[in-house]
Formats: sequence, structure tokens, C-alpha cells
Amino acid sequence: MSQLFTLKLSDNVDTINFMASPFFVMDGGFDISLPRVKRELVATRPGFYLPLISDFEWREAKLRFEIRGASRSAILQSLGRIERLLRNIAARARITAGRRGELSYTWEGATDLTYFEVYGGDIAFPTDVLSVAKIHAKENGQYYIPEIELTLYLSGLGFGTSIFSDTLTEVPLFNPSVGAKQTGGVRVQNPGNGQYSYVEIAGVDLPGSQPLITKIRLTSDTPYSTWQLLYLGLQATNWPVNVVYDDTALVYQSGFSITADANANGGQYRSRAFSANTFSFFSQMEWSVSDAISNAAIMFFAFLHTWSGVPSGFQVAVGIDDYVTYGIRYQGDYVVPSSTTQKNVPIGPIQIPPTEELVRYGTLNPDLWFGLWFATDTAGTMTVDYLSLLPIGNGMRIWRGRTSALTGDLYDDGWRGQEYRVSSTPNVANPFYGLMEPLKLEPGITQRIYFTSAGSQTALSERQRAFVARVYVVPTYSLLAL
Repeated sequence: MSQLFTLKLSDNVDTINFMASPFFVMDGGFDISLPRVKRELVATRPGFYLPLISDFEWREAKLRFEIRGASRSAILQSLGRIERLLRNIAARARITAGRRGELSYTWEGATDLTYFEVYGGDIAFPTDVLSVAKIHAKENGQYYIPEIELTLYLSGLGFGTSIFSDTLTEVPLFNPSVGAKQTGGVRVQNPGNGQYSYVEIAGVDLPGSQPLITKIRLTSDTPYSTWQLLYLGLQATNWPVNVVYDDTALVYQSGFSITADANANGGQYRSRAFSANTFSFFSQMEWSVSDAISNAAIMFFAFLHTWSGVPSGFQVAVGIDDYVTYGIRYQGDYVVPSSTTQKNVPIGPIQIPPTEELVRYGTLNPDLWFGLWFATDTAGTMTVDYLSLLPIGNGMRIWRGRTSALTGDLYDDGWRGQEYRVSSTPNVANPFYGLMEPLKLEPGITQRIYFTSAGSQTALSERQRAFVARVYVVPTYSLLAL
């Protein structure tokens, strides 16, 4: 449905329509600038740079209009509405005070409105506004003040949804647990034993021209256990072929014995007794990396899935080796697990391959090996079930729990800038908070959101913990909504 020319300023209490009495935009009296762009470049070497920051900041809009009324008092009342609205927006400089402002705009004949957040505004009058000629100006039986100019400071990007609305667009999701992409939720679990740890979003379902603001909802499903950390990784195509590494890809291990257990990933896990003050230059376990992953040049976050936790005094590191030509060897920092009962241990980021093509001074064998290093000051037995990777090439978000009350509907709301839980009562609480930037989906590009959670449950409960994922978006534009 096509729209009429729309130009409204609102603080969600009062709305001023500049296309209807008593406000009249002058012919050619509206202009909105392109957004200011903040750019910072970092030198990689003399004369060569990489973008460090490239963000849309804010823009200006100018309205030239007049106010008409049956009396001078009516004109002053209309003028007071604008001044109060601008004052309410400016009051947001104080925490919990004021109201947000919005400018809604579209050309005549367009199908969608574009909404800009208003950060502030200035109103200017003719220099002789209080003169007899202006204060007594009258035309066709109405008083009026002409040539008023309003300058508004707006968000750098426009949105396809009103900033006052919580009705966001749900995007269809897919993974092989459902027959086709669907709204209403898709089940995800931790990686392992053929479970699906991601949801896929088709590019055709992601409108806009700029990264879309997202609201992610996870609902506790069956089976379920509480968690302390939940990692979300965003990855655009192409996908890694595999994110789980167990016995099938194991090419080397030092001193680990196998224990059969139907509840372990692949039906078995490995263990090794370490003596005190153990440290090794070489890794104690190695998995081969497929060509498909090593050629994809993807950033991952690695997780070690143990069977009985990490003993006190142990540290874990992940790395990668080129074991054919010995051209590349990389080891990450050692990580101390947060507790000895933690079965799923976040180890840290790792890039595969661990160098760019431009800086390969020798042959890089495509069949790389993952390495796990263990170091300990005290004696203890280390158990290893499997290794998993969370693709984070296009973004990473971490939820950190405050309490064990992490059931119900869990929201990471990038539109409101809040993280919260809604229970069936319904009560709202904030039992977790987000670390790093909220995920933003790229318009028109097929991508996946991967999930990995960690707590202090049994290894089986950690792996099987299930959620139903739903994703909502706000289309975002540098010009106008389509």
C-alpha cells in the first residue's frame, strides 16, 4: 500500500504532523542530510592501511514551516508543543528522565515509512518575530508565524520499525531438525553426536541495506540444565564442514587410555594421569583439520568437552600445526577453567588457517592439525570427550549468568539494549547479561548463528542442553526504507 507524504515528530506522547494544520511545511522546506561517517584507519606498514572504525554517526534534518491558528493563543499553544517535545528529548541527558524522539518520513507513493531516532533539536525564528508586523500577521482570517526553522539531530541510520514499537519482524530459521525454514522456533543443542548447534537464516529473508538489529529469543527445551555461559557465533557463508572433533579425526595422542561409555560423544572418552609440574613444548593430542575448513579462513572459538571436568591446577591451550612442511606452528594462551566441575571449557579464539595467504612465506599444507596442550602444577587425571569449534567470523556474543534461574524465555534484545528473562507468570528478571557487541545480521546474505553453552552439569547434560531459538530483526537503511 502506497503512503502519502509523511513527516511527523513524536515523543510517543505527543505527535506533531508537519503536513496538517496547524503546522505547514513551506514549499521545499524539508531537507535531510546524509549521515556523518566516522572513519579511522590503522597502518599495517608505511603507505598501507586497514579500516579500524567505519561507523555511521548522526545526521541533520531542517524543517522550514509556519504555524497558523484562529488566535494568537492557539499559535503559542502549538509552538509550546514543539518546545516541550524538544525539551523532553533533551532531558534524556539525565538518567531515567525524558523521552525518546522519533521522526517518521516517507515520500508520497512509497510503500514503507522510515523512522529516525531524534537525539535533539533547535528551533529558530525570524529575527523580527516579536515585531508588530510578525506578531500581528494575519491571512485569510488566520494568524500565523512564518519562516520558523527546526533543526533536528537524527540517528545516522533509518529503521523500518518505529523506535516505540516492540513488534519486530520474525525471520524464518532452518537446521536439519526441521524439514524447511520456519518461524515459531527451531531447536538447537550443543555440538556433538549429530546434534544441531545452529540456525540458518536465508539472505532473501533479511531486508535492508545495513546490518539488521536483532532480538534473539532462546526458550529452555527438553532436556535442559542450567548454564553459566552461553556463546553465540555469527558466520556468513561459506560454512565449516565440521565443528566437532573426536576419535574419527584424532591423529595423535600421548598416554591417553580409552573408556567406553554409551553417554559419551562417540561412545567413549579418553583419560590420562598427569604428574605434578607437567609442561610440554609439544601438544598432547592432535586432530586433523579438513581442507574445507583450512581453506575457508574462518575465525573460531574453541571448546574442550571433558568427561569429568578439569582437575585443580590444570591449564589448557589450543593451537594448530602444519605437520607436513612444518611451516606454521601456533599455540594460544593457556586457560584456567572457572571451576573443576566445568565440563565444557571455553579455550579461546583460533583462526584457521592461522595466517593469511599473503604472509605465507613457504608452503602451507592444507591438512592442518589441531593441538591441545595441558600443563599442571599438581598431579591429576584429565579426561577428554571431544573438541568443538564455534564459528565467529562475523560476530560473537557471550551471555553470562548471574543466577541459576535461567529457564523460560531468554531475550538478548539489541533493539532495546537489554537482556532479560520472561517466565510463565509472566515475571521479568535480568538473571544474565551480555558481553561484546550484540549480533547484527548482514542484509541479503545467508548466514548462521551457532550456539554453545557451558555450566557445571554432567557431561551428558552439558551436551544435550536444548533451546528453541527464534530471531527477530529491525530492517536498517542508510537512505529510506524500501
